[in-house]
Amino acid sequence: MKKEIREKLESVLEKNLDRLKEDGLADDIRKDLSTETKDLLAVLNSNEEMAMKAEADRTRCELEREKTQTMAAAEVKKSQFSWLRFGTELAGCLIPMLVGAKIYKDRQTDLLKFEENGHLTTTASRQLPGIGLFGEKLPKGRK
Repeated sequence: MKKEIREKLESVLEKNLDRLKEDGLADDIRKDLSTETKDLLAVLNSNEEMAMKAEADRTRCELEREKTQTMAAAEVKKSQFSWLRFGTELAGCLIPMLVGAKIYKDRQTDLLKFEENGHLTTTASRQLPGIGLFGEKLPKGRK
């Protein structure tokens, strides 16, 4: 609401309140003044609330616009090819695979290693029902 209209409404409200303070008013006039004052106050308050809501909406829209622009800039930066990012992603995949392959190789060589007399060298592999992946049995007669 414009400042001039707001000032006029406030002056009318002040006059109505001053008239309501008088003692010699009739009941019907007092009732009319009080309803008019109440209606003017409602108009004044609703306009203030609408202005506050409009300001809040404007601020929210600006924040959402900034957020969208920031997210778009981040997506553009992320979509650009970078050798550093490619290297870190490749290392993130290859290092665990290489470590796992090394551990698997070491365990398999320990499990499948024979001594000259045919006995397995590790305790875990001695408890297996067969040797290796094919389940080969030790020849009978050897211990």
